[in-house]
Amino acid sequence: EKGMEKLTLLLEEIADADADGAESNFSTKTGKKSKRRLCVPEITFLDAFLSLQFDGRDGEKNSELKFTAGDALVEWAEAHRYLGCSHSNQINSNRLNSHYQTFRGVSILKTIDADAWANRVARGKERVEDSANSHPNSEGNGNDPVSSWTSTEFFYDWTFASPYAGTIHCPSNEHKHNSARNNNRQIWKSLPQSHIPFHLLQDTSQPILLFDDIMLYEDDLHDNGEVSLNVKLRVMPTCWYILQR
Repeated sequence: EKGMEKLTLLLEEIADADADGAESNFSTKTGKKSKRRLCVPEITFLDAFLSLQFDGRDGEKNSELKFTAGDALVEWAEAHRYLGCSHSNQINSNRLNSHYQTFRGVSILKTIDADAWANRVARGKERVEDSANSHPNSEGNGNDPVSSWTSTEFFYDWTFASPYAGTIHCPSNEHKHNSARNNNRQIWKSLPQSHIPFHLLQDTSQPILLFDDIMLYEDDLHDNGEVSLNVKLRVMPTCWYILQR
């Protein structure tokens, strides 16, 4: 439980930072600062991982390809820096225009009742602000009711669609590596077509020496469906294959 709380705080810090890593709070029309809040998947296996190590040459350190729930959620949270941070139009329009509706496949979906909930929240804020204006002497008592409504926003990708593609540890750039920030994404490059040798995977004459299915996280999406992130591994005498989905 403590591990989940620690992870949530880390993800909120990452998501609430600006694109360059600096902390960035979003301003509303009232001038209040809105800090993004988010939740982690209901079932997150922090101790589960898949690690492949490749022997180095001439005494060099091993390279490693690793898949973990923590790193996957870090990239998910990082994408929120480029997304809006409000259920309504209370974000400054210039600030909102500088962000994307989707970034690296991460977007904030709305359910059927999202608009109704947003209107309810807006009416609640208006009532609290009216109450605070009618009792100006109540300020300074350490319990500002307006701040309690505008200081945070639960506005995030609740489908946990992480763009994560594994964490690479390379001896050549180990001094620069920070798995909690970039996961060496610069190493991955898009290809115009797949180069997977499917004929090796489809060779039934070769035995499967090892197969495993590692679940990293899953969630029932508040009864709106199910989502999970898992990694499957197959090892054969002639090849090995990893599928993350």
